Amino acid sequence: MTAPGIRWLLAFALFAGAHHRAFAAGDASFLKLPVQARSLGLGYGAAASAAGSEAMSDNPAGLARLDESEAGLLYAPHLQGMRLGWLAYARPTRLGAFGAGLLSLRSGPLEGRDDAGNRTGDFSAEDRAMLLSFARGAGVRGLRVGGTLKVVQSRVQAYGASTLAGDVGIQAPARALGRTASLGFAVRNLGPGLRWLERRQALPTDATVAATSRVSPAFLFAAGVRHRIAERRTEFQAGTEVTPLGSVALRASYGIAREPGAGGGLRSLVAFGIGIERGGLRLDYGMQPDGGAGATQRFGLTLRFGEASSLPSSRGGAGAGP
Repeated sequence: MTAPGIRWLLAFALFAGAHHRAFAAGDASFLKLPVQARSLGLGYGAAASAAGSEAMSDNPAGLARLDESEAGLLYAPHLQGMRLGWLAYARPTRLGAFGAGLLSLRSGPLEGRDDAGNRTGDFSAEDRAMLLSFARGAGVRGLRVGGTLKVVQSRVQAYGASTLAGDVGIQAPARALGRTASLGFAVRNLGPGLRWLERRQALPTDATVAATSRVSPAFLFAAGVRHRIAERRTEFQAGTEVTPLGSVALRASYGIAREPGAGGGLRSLVAFGIGIERGGLRLDYGMQPDGGAGATQRFGLTLRFGEASSLPSSRGGAGAGP
């Protein structure tokens, strides 16, 4: 391998080590991070209840619940000066609902070293994914199907890699579980992986099965199981969304996950969140404590505008319904 290649690998190792534990060198692990503030607070059950532009990152089928144009914006500070950002726009049409989004994770200054370990100066790194989504009803009452095409790019210093990936999803009523119950299924990050020099790194493909039930007008219960295919591990989360006031939603979830690596033990996943909606504007906040490493936080803003479409929709209020 050439000297520049060795220097790149050293730089990349430093970059990966500075990341949150969800990251692994060169495999687009930023796609595993929870994006939406509502989903962070509610847990994996959001795959059955996600609606509108936020569904593009959880389950693209939920995009079909949109009944008017919508824009979404999210900001999330991370460890070591990293910043996660999300920008999306979605619009319903008579053919179905279309959406476009950008997910970006940028590092703070990272310390570069040469082959001898001497410092060569700071550099930066960025991962991003550009998304195009489409969803519509499938002809069966209440059934929605959707898909997302992603252009995934990763850059470290002057080196970069890119690939295509895709998500597919389904949402459907589950009348056997109750009149207001819903099921969701999504497979995310299907694709050939990122190629760095002679190595191709697999994408973090996962599959989620979720269910929600609105036990009362003010209480939503959600649960979901996510299997991380490349890592061969399964995680579970159950959560609630309570709307004591029509414009305020309180969220909390608890789950169990296995630590990465061989022989990893179990750890708890605890998260909280709140959503406030007024008119066409909704503000969301989600937080998941991460032990001594701090906390994962999401600040989201969603704006709905334009006249409501006459197309069928099951969109909810401050907390999207099942």
